[in-house]
Formats: sequence, structure tokens, C-alpha cells
Amino acid sequence: MLVLFAKGDLSHAEDLARDWAEAVPRSAFAGLETDLESCRITLAPLRERILDEAAKLGLGPLQIIIVGSGKAGQRALDLVLLGIVRGVGAIIVDIPPGPIPISPGGVMGSVRFVQHRQPDDPDGGHFDALVQALRLSSLDIRIIALPEGPDPASRALGTFLVELVANASRHRSPVTR
Repeated sequence: MLVLFAKGDLSHAEDLARDWAEAVPRSAFAGLETDLESCRITLAPLRERILDEAAKLGLGPLQIIIVGSGKAGQRALDLVLLGIVRGVGAIIVDIPPGPIPISPGGVMGSVRFVQHRQPDDPDGGHFDALVQALRLSSLDIRIIALPEGPDPASRALGTFLVELVANASRHRSPVTR
């Protein structure tokens, strides 16, 4: 699993890996620092970074799960929609409102959303529009919408992580590009 995180926030990625190691004990975790302020994604170097990190963990492309929260979640969704690594899975937590992406047809991958009500999208209209737009693609999408209050998000994340790890474990290593 690759956890996207903002520059200087490695501790968040390490905390997630530590929390989830028990739920998926034979999985490997890595952090991938990303510039969350820039909208520009340079595809070739990023693809290489992801595949190199996966190779260090002994994972093939179909065994990669990218996790991101907030702006890092938006970046994870961008990576799936751009097909940067074909068939990658992503868990996206609390994606902020923003432009609705246009998903090209034929994108392969699994996207799991864990979404709390957002102050800048209180009725969830933007999130619903995002999901509707994504459902027009060939992505495998599932959603857990959470209420305000104590953090049930870790259970929701764990549920999706176990599911995507189980799916990924059906694919064989070694890494091929």
C-alpha cells in the first residue's frame, strides 16, 4: 500500500501503516511524498516512483493500493483516472470539493471513498456529482458515507483496505512493467 502524504507529513503515513499492519499482516506499506499544492502531475517520473517503490516491496502493478486523505485523496483519484498504473486500487478519504474530473473510458481500477460531511459541501451535492461522473467510467466504485462525530473512519478504511488487499493478493509478483 502506498500512502500519499504532503511534504513534511511522513508521520501520518507511518501511523496509518502501523494501524493497518494488524488487519493486513502480510501487506507492505510505503509513503509517497507528493506536492499537494500543484495541480500539475508529471506522469512518467511519478509512474516510475510508484513502480520503483512497489518493486522494493515486492509488489506488481495490480497489487498497488494508493491511500490519500483530503488533497492527497484528490491526487490519488487523479492517478487512478490518469491510468498512471493500470488497475491500481485507491482508498480516498474526505475528498474536498473541486472540479469534477472527466474520466476517460476504459480506465481500470478500484476506488473506495470514505466521506464525512464536509463544511464546504454540507448537503453532499458536490460529492454526489463526483460519484455520478465517475460511475460513467469503468471504475469499480464503493462508498461509505460517515456522519459527523467520533471517528468510525478507521473501521471504514480498514474494511476497504482488507477488501482491496484480498483482491490484490490474487495477482502474482514479481514486478513487471
